[in-house]
Amino acid sequence: IRAIMSQEWPPFAIRRDGPPWKFGGYAAGNTGPKRGEVKHSAVGFEGGMWAALDGPAKKSWHYSVMYDGRIYAHYPLSANTWHGNDADWDDNVRANIDLIGIEHEGGAVGNESEPLTPEQVEATVKITRWAAEQSGFHHFARFPEQWDVWTLAEHNQVGNTATACPSGRIPWDAILERLEPVVIEPTQED
Repeated sequence: IRAIMSQEWPPFAIRRDGPPWKFGGYAAGNTGPKRGEVKHSAVGFEGGMWAALDGPAKKSWHYSVMYDGRIYAHYPLSANTWHGNDADWDDNVRANIDLIGIEHEGGAVGNESEPLTPEQVEATVKITRWAAEQSGFHHFARFPEQWDVWTLAEHNQVGNTATACPSGRIPWDAILERLEPVVIEPTQED
């Protein structure tokens, strides 16, 4: 049994609500518990991210992580957004319903594989840890592992349409190293 979410909005994020009509609309409802996340590349910069979020296309996500480490929150943690192009049960996951979406500024056309900045790595770890804790998860694993862990996926792993997103930008080893709890073994004294 998972703990019930205690917070819907991260206290450390800048709240910039997305349009209310850009979440939900699924047979599963507009909200539900989450069990992981999808990391994305914005393929552009802050202004373009806001244009996509505020525009007429069916594009929405929970959080944006900027080059300088700022985190913006657009929808409550439990919202079912339109970020993963996946609402059916392929590979035992419905990305738009079961997972949150996190966009990362950068990776513009011609520089799609631009690495995340150190500030982005720290910020994405912070939002991952917070969202997992709110959902009752304390262990993390890369997709396709999904049971008893907060699942960490890339858009290219869960969408129903082929995409390169996030184009190799996510430094998974560094992220997983920061997420796993540090276990200190007791020392024996002579």
